[in-house]
Amino acid sequence: MEERHVPLSTVAGRLGVSERTVRRWIQSGKLKATRPGRDYRIPESAVRALIEESEVSPKAARRSSLEPSLLNGLEEERRILEYQRWADFVDRYADRWKRRLEAGNFDSGSLDEFYAFLEDVQPALLDLGLQEKREQPLGYGPTFGPTMSKAIMRLYHLFEPLMPALKEKFGDSELERARRRRTEQENTFGEGIRRGA
Repeated sequence: MEERHVPLSTVAGRLGVSERTVRRWIQSGKLKATRPGRDYRIPESAVRALIEESEVSPKAARRSSLEPSLLNGLEEERRILEYQRWADFVDRYADRWKRRLEAGNFDSGSLDEFYAFLEDVQPALLDLGLQEKREQPLGYGPTFGPTMSKAIMRLYHLFEPLMPALKEKFGDSELERARRRRTEQENTFGEGIRRGA
């Protein structure tokens, strides 16, 4: 059975476009046609194929931001890297202080710097720890995320070698000052725990 052909004007009317647009589709190869004389003849199957090809389907359901994708996978990797950078920074600082304490290479000025560092950095670490916790799977128990927990505890435990080193170098007066600073740090730490609970 021979396929039915329709004139260009009929195709334009059916599709609701100008004849000029139909000619452009034919010339670009988007619409198959023959030209036995002056006018184009278009197979009905070509018109159906063009309509099917041009059909717009509804958008797919939007993916959840928690569902893995290339972009949010990279975002998660970036966040993890950021936490690790902070943890590495804290480790380097703690290692430097541990070596100073072991060598007895510190004075009251360097202790002031140490206390100021704790005062400035600890709130940022606690906030990052809480943020990292929110990114953990449901049911994750600890107060802070895993990477930042280690960094926070590393700073907190710096007081363990500090106390005996202070007593040995300065006696009880500097030791009392360190105890007050440790209490302040514990209070800040406790406040972070309450915010994360």
